[in-house]
Amino acid sequence: MEITIAIIAAVIIALTEVVKRVFVMTEATGKRILPLVNILLGLVLGFIFLQTGDLKMDLLYGLLAGLSAGGLYDISPIRSVVKAIGSGE
Repeated sequence: MEITIAIIAAVIIALTEVVKRVFVMTEATGKRILPLVNILLGLVLGFIFLQTGDLKMDLLYGLLAGLSAGGLYDISPIRSVVKAIGSGE
């Protein structure tokens, strides 16, 4: 099974929910901390699981997964742009 950005985003959502419940965050604290948790998890999981052979692209994909998991970014329209960047066009 190939691990994609969408799968990583789903894992980030689940892990962020675990962090929210374990540390019993208030609404105000969660709004400040959880987006950072999403981004950090995205970078780490992108680096570990994507392994495209290009570290910058792995981190970019991880960043996009983290942002999309938090609802800050929609990955669907940007796929062609990211592919163009990755192929050097």
